[in-house]
Amino acid sequence: MAPATKSSRMTYRFLGNSGLLVSKLSLGSWMEVSDKYTAEA
Repeated sequence: MAPATKSSRMTYRFLGNSGLLVSKLSLGSWMEVSDKYTAEA
């Protein structure tokens, strides 16, 4: 299996102090879902 490669067009950010890189799109989506569940709790 070939290692995953980053697209040069995708923007990545570090996830807190974990050292993990996540795409801005996935980070934004996660925060949107998290906010909805927090508001309902």
